[in-house]
Amino acid sequence: MKTSLAAAVTLVLGLSFGCAEPQTNQESSKQSGAQENPEAPVVEDVDVAGAAKLIAESDVIILDIRTPGEFQRGHLVGAINIDCSAGDYAEKLGQLDKGKTYVMH
Repeated sequence: MKTSLAAAVTLVLGLSFGCAEPQTNQESSKQSGAQENPEAPVVEDVDVAGAAKLIAESDVIILDIRTPGEFQRGHLVGAINIDCSAGDYAEKLGQLDKGKTYVMH
C-alpha cells in the first residue's frame, strides 16, 4: 500500500510555507536579491522512486498536507497531517523541528 499510494502523489522533500510551487533557496535568493541563507530550509523536488528511497533508508517524517477528511480516507503509515488550506498552516510548519528532514505530499 505504501508504494501504490506514494505513486499517486508528488512528493517534496523539505519545508514549504504554502501550497504554491516550492522554490529552491537559490531561486528565492535570486528573486529577492538576498544572499543565500544557509539556515533556510532546503526544498528539493523528488520523484516517487526518490521519495520511496528516502522513506525506506532515512529517518524522515512524512507530512500529508491534504485536508483532514482526505487524510482519514487513507494515508501513509506514520504520516502527520497538516492541512495546507487551514489558516494556521504556516504557523504549524514553523513549529516543525528544522533539524529534521520531511517528505511532504
